[in-house]
Amino acid sequence: MQPAASAAARSAGLAAASAFTHPFKDVRQAEHILGPAAYAALALELYDIGDQKTGDGEVAWAIENVNNETAGLLDKMPARESGNKRIVQLLFHLDNGIREKYKLQD
Repeated sequence: MQPAASAAARSAGLAAASAFTHPFKDVRQAEHILGPAAYAALALELYDIGDQKTGDGEVAWAIENVNNETAGLLDKMPARESGNKRIVQLLFHLDNGIREKYKLQD
């Protein structure tokens, strides 16, 4: 399977799983909230021959368009840490951007 298609499939799977997000203070639960947008950004980035500007732009769009309810759910979860993998970086930037926008607690 191509990496872009794999990331798109993971985005769809996490979007479906978001209905099952539990209010546990667990960074893995936050992936149910952040994962669909982060993996969609990764899929578009990979489709665009790995241009990180594409993924960063998608994350910026998601931050700009997040709603209060989603930010409220994220506020119940611990903040993500960054890492070396690109998906971890996208998840971190999305988490951090939403927290900054809504001034959420870490």
